[in-house]
Amino acid sequence: MTTTNTRTEIGIFEDTSNRLAAPIELRGRVTVECADDSADDSAIDGVLDQLASTIGWTFLYLPGIAAIHFCVLLQALFAAQGEWPPNMVAGSVGSIILGAFMMMLGLGKLSDLRFLKAVGAALASSILLAVIYTFFTISISADSFGWFALLTLPITMLLTNYVKQKLENGEAL
Repeated sequence: MTTTNTRTEIGIFEDTSNRLAAPIELRGRVTVECADDSADDSAIDGVLDQLASTIGWTFLYLPGIAAIHFCVLLQALFAAQGEWPPNMVAGSVGSIILGAFMMMLGLGKLSDLRFLKAVGAALASSILLAVIYTFFTISISADSFGWFALLTLPITMLLTNYVKQKLENGEAL
């Protein structure tokens, strides 16, 4: 007489007896413990928050500052040249509003109106630099608008970032 030992697997349980596999009944209290991943989740959330902040900063906040800066300096260029294209002021105002919206959206503070002071800082810095550009072109009579616009953009960005940091820390301006 020959006996065969059958081995069947049901999930993670195995049956090595000579009988056919039958459903396993669990009676009593069964507890399943999972590893605590809350620390890993908070670390991942922190990384994702920093990534979203960096993307907003890079693709919304800084281009918004650049849009405001270049629109104001473009007004100074056409004022120095004496030739105003039609609808120049209306187009620049629309571009400045779009730049302000981009800045506020990039900061993530669209509903906090205190951060409009950062937009005002970008606008004020650009206007001051446009006046300097106008005096520069009148006194030296050299037209280097492109270089002036590119070299003064970091000044506007630094001043705007300074105002933003003051607002985030709750300090008075």
